[in-house]
Formats: sequence, structure tokens, C-alpha cells
Amino acid sequence: MKPVLHFSLVAGIFCAGFWAGQSNLTTVSELKAYQDQPGQGLSEDAGRKIRAAQAAAAEAQAALENEGLYVPAIEGTNCFAVMVGGINAIQDLERGLGVDPETFVGLYSGLATADVAPRLGKDDIGRLTYNDQLIRLYPKTRLRELQAQRTKIANADK
Repeated sequence: MKPVLHFSLVAGIFCAGFWAGQSNLTTVSELKAYQDQPGQGLSEDAGRKIRAAQAAAAEAQAALENEGLYVPAIEGTNCFAVMVGGINAIQDLERGLGVDPETFVGLYSGLATADVAPRLGKDDIGRLTYNDQLIRLYPKTRLRELQAQRTKIANADK
């Protein structure tokens, strides 16, 4: 009697597992970082304002570059660097003490300038390096300082 009960229990568990697998009860749904593409569903007014903000940021970047306050390590406009009044990203990379968030993203996205790109590499676990030094974000204290500077600049006329 005991072997029959044992066999029935094992067969029941096997059947329950087979049924659960066939009915997709245990299927894990795919997770996505975002469901929609960026900018999808954007109103024409919002798109126009974004393009105007981008143009204004590019003009401000050019002014900062002319004043020697902005030295980029990535192609395109670094809105973070512009809004804080300029950043010398090359010097930050050389010192190895961290870079601003937008430079960090740009470097990982393959937007390095022609001068920076040859010095980029990867460490043994795939992290981006510059002259064999790990590229990090600025420390929290530096980010807080820059955010305070950004607020000060933005509220200067108020």
C-alpha cells in the first residue's frame, strides 16, 4: 500500500507541474525599461519647445566655449554642463575624479570626441576607462555643488 501511495503522490506532483507548464502559469513576462519610444505621443507644441531649448543650449555652449569655460569630451550639446555654467570634461577625465552625468552617458553611448575616443578602453569587467583609469560619475558632493550653481544661475534675474 505504501509504494502505491508514494507512486500516486509523485505522479500527481508530476502531472500538476506538467499542467502548470502547459498552461503558462509560471511564465515570467518580459520586463522593459519603458514601454513607449521616447518622444512618442509628444505634442507639436512640446516638440517645438524642446527644439528651441536645444538651440538655446547650443548657443550658450558656444558662448561658454569662447570664454574657455566649456571643454567637451563628447559630441553634441551637454545640457548639464551648459546649465551649470561650463565644465572642463577633458580635465575631469585626466584627473580621474569623475565626470558630469551627461558626459558619462555620452561616453558610454559612443559619443566621445575624436581626441578622447582613442584613449578609451574597457577594464576586465567591461567598464569604460580613460587612459586605463575607470570613468566614474562625480562624487555626490560635487554634484550637489553643481546643482546649487545651476539653481543660482537660473535664478540670477529673479
